[in-house]
Amino acid sequence: MADTQVIAQAPTRTLLAGIGDAFSTYYEGLEVAKSHGYTLAGGHPTDAGLAVARQCADTLWKYSYQALEASENNTVTTALEKVVEANILLSGLGAEGAGLAAAHSIYDGFSVLKGDPGKFRHGEEVALGVMIQLVLIGTPQKELDKFIEFLLTCGFPLTKKEFHLDKVSQSELEAFAKKSTDKGETIENMSFKVSPEMILEALDGVDAAVTRYRETHSIHPVFVDKVFG
Repeated sequence: MADTQVIAQAPTRTLLAGIGDAFSTYYEGLEVAKSHGYTLAGGHPTDAGLAVARQCADTLWKYSYQALEASENNTVTTALEKVVEANILLSGLGAEGAGLAAAHSIYDGFSVLKGDPGKFRHGEEVALGVMIQLVLIGTPQKELDKFIEFLLTCGFPLTKKEFHLDKVSQSELEAFAKKSTDKGETIENMSFKVSPEMILEALDGVDAAVTRYRETHSIHPVFVDKVFG
């Protein structure tokens, strides 16, 4: 049960984090299906799970901006209702039925970092994980830019500086990458083996792509939080 009147009064950053977590559902599920990997329940992805995951992604692409604006104004709108359903119901059913891949392993990698990088929320870290996963699989630039535009306009942090990763040592970054690829992590559901070195290369790739996009496009985030600065 979810009371959208309560959710609309909560800090917008909580809704943003929910969007980040839910946004990964379909894209992780695609990788699990490609590799014939396993869901959290131990089975293989189902068509129903992937269909729900796709609906989750479609809903977020269509309504996230409006929902975040409604949250900023503490107002319940149709868009907010749809995004709350996607964040809670569609994402949950989709993840259970389709499985997880690299994006959630990246979140687990953050668990070894202390200080400023430890202040970020699950969905914020998962959103970065989606971008890293997209770089890992070699997403064409034109398509990658669509993801960058969407996530930046929502207000997600996506660069190393925004995640305060510029403040950690190389050994800490290596520990982050190692944890992300540890045995038993959902990154094993990728259609190819991912090494810690590949994680760090993809992280640099995301950083460069996002920085370039900002330099060549005008972005007006719906939500801005100083913690990302």
